[in-house]
Amino acid sequence: MFFSEMTEQSEKDAKDGAHTLARAVLSAIPVIGGPLSVLFESVFSPPIEKRKQEWLQRLAQSVNTLTEKIDGLTPEALSKHEVFISVALQASQIALRSHQKEKLEALQNAVLNSVAYDSLDETKQMMFVRFIDELTPLHLKVLKFRQNPVPPSKEPEQNDHPHILVRAWDEANPDLPANSPLIWQVSKDLFSRGLTTSGWLDQGPTLKKATLDFGDEFLRFICNPYEA
Repeated sequence: MFFSEMTEQSEKDAKDGAHTLARAVLSAIPVIGGPLSVLFESVFSPPIEKRKQEWLQRLAQSVNTLTEKIDGLTPEALSKHEVFISVALQASQIALRSHQKEKLEALQNAVLNSVAYDSLDETKQMMFVRFIDELTPLHLKVLKFRQNPVPPSKEPEQNDHPHILVRAWDEANPDLPANSPLIWQVSKDLFSRGLTTSGWLDQGPTLKKATLDFGDEFLRFICNPYEA
């Protein structure tokens, strides 16, 4: 009984430490003041507070996950981990500006990977967090598709597009064809950041991986390191 109570207390202390660290990160984000305070309170304050609380839970969950998965790591030790704090602060500022589930998950995974993916250069980590802010869920979808394209399920017919990559994308995404201006712009954005090879159509008769090493590192950074 005694040991059971001690275990429960230690688990409670760890969770309290996680929430304390998460709150400390969020408290470092500046808030609006001055003559705009009335507008802020009436229009923006309720949704921002909701987002803050939801992100606080994500941060606390990340701290709990890291301390459970990495031996000897405590919330106190994380509070002194400079890269973790920098990534968490940057991710928190972005999270309050976004409602998109994909971006919030990517930000949470970035916080995890700031510690779990410790072989990744610090400069790259900061760049990748900025990419999450700048790119849309569609960018991430296209990037993942370019890394591991799924072949079309049927053989091409006479009037089908000659490029297999286009057919593969169109079959998986019939509402957003590969030749649309939006997809072309997304592809240009990914290429301009050094994440993919140059062209959407620069591919032969077989599907192949089109992400560069930089793109693979980015995708790993925004994926949960503790999920298969």
